[in-house]
Amino acid sequence: MPVLLEGSQDLSVEFDKMDLWRRLSAKVLHVLILLFLFPFAQQILSETLNVYYLKSPVIVTVGSVAELTFHFSPVIGTEHMTIRIYKSSSTLPLLLYSQGKVSTETEQNRTTFAVESLKSGKILLQIHKVIPSDEGIYQCQVQSGSRTATISLEVLVTAFGTDPMIRLIDYSNEGITAVCESKEWYPEPKMMWKDSKGKALMESDTQKTTSPLGLFTVKSWIEINSSLSVSCYVKTHLLNEGKQLTIYVSDNMYNRVNRCGVSVFIGIAAGILCLLLVVGWFSFQQFIVKQQLEDKRFRELEDAIRELVDMALDPETAHPRINVKEGGQNAKYMQNAEGARCETCVQAREKCTTCMSRIQKPHDNNSKRFRNNLFVLGKTEITGGVHCFEFWIDNECGIIGVCKPSVQRNERIDLINGKNVEGIRAAQLYLHFNFHDRSPHLRMYLDCDSGNMIIIDTMVTKDSLTFIAEEIKLQDEGMLFFVGFTGYNEFSFLQND
Repeated sequence: MPVLLEGSQDLSVEFDKMDLWRRLSAKVLHVLILLFLFPFAQQILSETLNVYYLKSPVIVTVGSVAELTFHFSPVIGTEHMTIRIYKSSSTLPLLLYSQGKVSTETEQNRTTFAVESLKSGKILLQIHKVIPSDEGIYQCQVQSGSRTATISLEVLVTAFGTDPMIRLIDYSNEGITAVCESKEWYPEPKMMWKDSKGKALMESDTQKTTSPLGLFTVKSWIEINSSLSVSCYVKTHLLNEGKQLTIYVSDNMYNRVNRCGVSVFIGIAAGILCLLLVVGWFSFQQFIVKQQLEDKRFRELEDAIRELVDMALDPETAHPRINVKEGGQNAKYMQNAEGARCETCVQAREKCTTCMSRIQKPHDNNSKRFRNNLFVLGKTEITGGVHCFEFWIDNECGIIGVCKPSVQRNERIDLINGKNVEGIRAAQLYLHFNFHDRSPHLRMYLDCDSGNMIIIDTMVTKDSLTFIAEEIKLQDEGMLFFVGFTGYNEFSFLQND
């Protein structure tokens, strides 16, 4: 076993101390090197420029102020920074900040920029009176020396429209039509109808329009088929809540009218009104044309008249009860033997021999006389051209007309019941004129060529003349004027001056 000397032990202790000192010196050197290099490392790290935002997208309502807020770091040398904020769809920047000044060559008519906020590392751009077209993506670019950073921020615009309005506008076979309308929404809203339980009703017709500002107006219709509570609800996808209006259609409102009946009645009434207007218009046009034709005919007749004919009645053709006197200018119906008087009678109740013979012996041998009709013919046969004569009647003398000279005189001629008899054309005056208890003064135009007979009441104005036209076809013969009595009448020709 070796024996250690005392000197050797001291040497070993010395070596241990030197090793410990060497280790401590190395660590101290490492720390000093780190402390010396730290400022340089910090400077190297500070060369990176950061731009960021705290919230995106930014939701703003129409008419309010939109704040576009960005942050940047490090906050050094802001007076030498260049900041641009622009919309992706535009070429001009909303903000151009350079060398500590805001450039005027920008879209800044509604924008303000807070320069003082740069000292705290904040970029704040405000857009006033926001409109729907302000919506979009905005770019923020920050440049400091050779360092540049860019970031995008989305801005969403919304408008909370007006309260819905519901109107009941129509009753139809399907039910009551309700219309809901709300205005000034953005973005495009959705409108729906709900029942009392909040359940969406069937899809309805919807109409959407936009204003010049870009705001939406939405309108929707729905048919209500029974009494119930209905709600109109409208909202946009950007808003957490919408607007709603509820109405209740009661039985009284729903059943106050018969909807089918109203629709049918309105349709029928409209059709009848249109028909009446059309018929009225055509009737008026026909009336105007008729008046023009009648005026034209009247003027043509006046121009074509050769002369006013002096007419006389033929007593030999008169029925036994018709007394013709004054040279054929007057005729009167006689009642009976006791009441009849001739021109020579003096007393009303005297039995005149002449009158008695005419009444009691009607079946004489005169073949010219009418036997079964109270008629009397004129003396003068009329042929060719236009003729005119005037007469006076009393007590609505019944029938005036013309006939062929060969007309049948022994058989009964029934003109009162409207039977057409060959060879006779007549006008029943009491059917065509309203004399109002007066004795009318009439004029008769006889157009032999065209076969027209016109009788005019000359005691009324021209506008109220009544024309009676009857077709008379007498090719081989002339025509005779005749008078028919229907009661206690009297007839007289008026002589021309």
